[in-house]
Amino acid sequence: SSDLQADRLPAWSPDGREIAFARQSDDGSCRIMLASANGAADERELTRCDRAEMLSFSWAQDGRSLLFGSMTGVNPGRGIRRFDIESGQWHALPYPGTPQDFDYAPQYSPDGRWIAFVRNPQMGDLWLMPAEGGEPQPLTRDNAEIRGLAWLPDSSGIVFGRRVDSQSRLYRIDLSSRRIRDMGVDDAQAPAISATKGKLAFVQRRPQYGIYRFARAGDGSYARERLFASNGRDAQPMVAPSGRQLVFASDRSGEFALWWADLGAPASLRPIDGLVPETRQPPDWSPDSLSLLVVARQGDGAAALYEVIPSLNRSVVLDVPESRPLQAAYLSDPNRILVLGGTESGSATLSLYDRTQHPWKRLGSIEDVSQVRFDRSSGSILFTRFSADGLWRVDQALHAQSVERVDASGPSRWHYRSWAVAGDGAVHYLGSVDACPTLDSILGQEADSEQRCLDPGNFSAINGFSIDSRSAAMYVSLASEEGSDIGFMSLPHERTGFIGVAPKLLSLLGK
Repeated sequence: SSDLQADRLPAWSPDGREIAFARQSDDGSCRIMLASANGAADERELTRCDRAEMLSFSWAQDGRSLLFGSMTGVNPGRGIRRFDIESGQWHALPYPGTPQDFDYAPQYSPDGRWIAFVRNPQMGDLWLMPAEGGEPQPLTRDNAEIRGLAWLPDSSGIVFGRRVDSQSRLYRIDLSSRRIRDMGVDDAQAPAISATKGKLAFVQRRPQYGIYRFARAGDGSYARERLFASNGRDAQPMVAPSGRQLVFASDRSGEFALWWADLGAPASLRPIDGLVPETRQPPDWSPDSLSLLVVARQGDGAAALYEVIPSLNRSVVLDVPESRPLQAAYLSDPNRILVLGGTESGSATLSLYDRTQHPWKRLGSIEDVSQVRFDRSSGSILFTRFSADGLWRVDQALHAQSVERVDASGPSRWHYRSWAVAGDGAVHYLGSVDACPTLDSILGQEADSEQRCLDPGNFSAINGFSIDSRSAAMYVSLASEEGSDIGFMSLPHERTGFIGVAPKLLSLLGK
């Protein structure tokens, strides 16, 4: 392909003779192409996919059509659709859903009876429905970051990747029993299984992430400094409002934990005892910098909301009335807590609670929220949605009439955690372009259009960064080493560790 185009998402036809792929350009144009697998110069355009984000498709078993997930862009499609190659016609599959659902990576089972897909892949679950449409059923209820899926050759189950702590792991679900098993493969994602011999290929990524402080210089540039260097994976650096403390998630000791440090005393670095944080969402500091709200796993693997006083190495479980808490944030009133909770439909709802009541009293809620931050400078709440790109604002009471869109272009759905609020209320968003893998831009209607390249050689982690409200220094996790490879193995018999029974919450047993 040319310098301005990239060919992505290759998919082999069932007979192995053709490859369908997406040809995407820097200007947002996109075409679905079909070419011979032998390299002959006979490629042709099938359909357009201009400005489509999180594009996904696979082949039907008869090789006559492609199965597409939800599409955004110029020619959007809400749910799963089938594209007939010969006629060029689209056929929407009949099944119930909501406008907020984003159904991703649909795949027919080898026997042609079922379609498996991921609903809201940013923080979602595996779902299953009949091949011709019908009522979808969840296979998992974990609100997790799903990284690829593949059917077993006999259609009896699915292998899928799921982010766990600082890595992604492969799991196998049996459709008859709904049992989920850890396959015992570290750092694995994007599984693919051969149709006849049952060979499993997957991407094995062993990236190393480090914490960096980008201090603002007088000319507007940033000076970079690495903090607390290790051979582990350090992510989600959250600086306290005072600018004197930092917490981050890391496996540097061999065990995944939340680490705390007094930035003025580097030797103070230590893990918070007994706390295994969830990496779906970052912790949140209280306005006085004394405590944190952290979603972490309990001994049975279920998520719970903790309040942590890191300087005292003390934590307590909060009795929040949410079965699947995903994130929490303080407001200016310490008795008012925002909690993001997973829903039965695979989305999430933001709720405002009065913690002085027992049980906690819900004062308001907003559906279809993927992440929330409190802007202390304006006293407003900022949030992103699963269903669309962009940033929204609402008042502290979550009044529906106060909701307004701040920016329509970013954050993107997939990078819904790659933004942070500065002390002056400016919303910084970390993205990437070909010339700069870590690009800092400002979101909002009154934002300066200037963009700054924080790092020309390394990508930032996409699960959170923070900004010192006083100095405007940015604390970012950067990939110092990529370490990607392709793994290949025979499918093992079901003798690896038992995880749970879907659709119950995955009990990870320390994984």
